[in-house]
Amino acid sequence: MCSSDLLLAETLATCHDLSHVVIVDGQPWSLPEIAGLEALGWNEFTVQPATRRLHTLIDTDMAAILYTSGSTGLPKGVVLSHRNMVAGAESVAQYLENTTDDRLLAVLPFSFDYGLSQLTTAFSVGASVVLMDYLLPRDVIRAVSR
Repeated sequence: MCSSDLLLAETLATCHDLSHVVIVDGQPWSLPEIAGLEALGWNEFTVQPATRRLHTLIDTDMAAILYTSGSTGLPKGVVLSHRNMVAGAESVAQYLENTTDDRLLAVLPFSFDYGLSQLTTAFSVGASVVLMDYLLPRDVIRAVSR
């Protein structure tokens, strides 16, 4: 076991509400057994046996935590529920009149509320999102013209 696996195992052991870990890169689970934690490979996860009950999603369950910059006080995490995320995406899509024909250029990080809003807004109407990691303003202008 490498040191990163050990560090991950120690961290996961402190996550008392965590019940499942999905390994997506196809590597076997190399961590020691952790009580109450089920590790699944991607193939196991995508083919659900009848005996495994999935978590029931409630629209008030936490979906994300966005961190503020602290422009109006101290920086803090803002908890968003699934309902918050959907309502926000639908609201923005409505006032921007987004449709499935739109292509949104995403240059803001998804950790920033407006960056994430670009992504969720596009998903809500079936639009496309073009991801861009730009260095200079002219790079954005070139991308828009393409």
